[in-house]
Amino acid sequence: MKIPLVTLLVLMTLNLPILADRPAGERPRIFVSEYWKTVTFSMMPGRYAYTPNRVMVSPPYGVAHRLQPDGSMKEIYRVSGWYSHQVFLSMDGRYLVRMGPWSPGRELSKDHVAVQFYKDGKLLKSYSTIDLVKDPKKIELTVNHYFWRGPKCKLETDNKFILDTIDGLRYVFDATSGEVISKEKTKSG
Repeated sequence: MKIPLVTLLVLMTLNLPILADRPAGERPRIFVSEYWKTVTFSMMPGRYAYTPNRVMVSPPYGVAHRLQPDGSMKEIYRVSGWYSHQVFLSMDGRYLVRMGPWSPGRELSKDHVAVQFYKDGKLLKSYSTIDLVKDPKKIELTVNHYFWRGPKCKLETDNKFILDTIDGLRYVFDATSGEVISKEKTKSG
């Protein structure tokens, strides 16, 4: 069936919600330490009952493993109660940086996790989107959520975590404590 060009143009100019603008679904994932690649972190989604109100049967969880000299994997620690689409591991696996989920709504909030720092599975420090973004006018809005991150997000071999925000700030954190080491404007900011 051919759609007339005029109809197609009218449909393209309508300001309709985009159905694809939904948080990415949770699915099993494996993250690997960046440099030595001897530590893995398996992220498992929560399980839900197939009912109208989606009741959680078991919460999401993650398990860190270290590759042993004999080729086996030894569990280091577990976390439970959260899911992340992006996790960074230190070379020894003791330190983990968790990026928060999609930030719902249209404004920064203290309730929206931006980044969290863990040692051996225990939370050290947490930052919300409102803690990190200083110019709320710079966030990019979509139908259901907003973007607050900039282009750089990396855990270095010396356990410094570098994170850019959309308003042109670059934070350098000590991943072993979660403390901010420095904050400066980037060239794009």
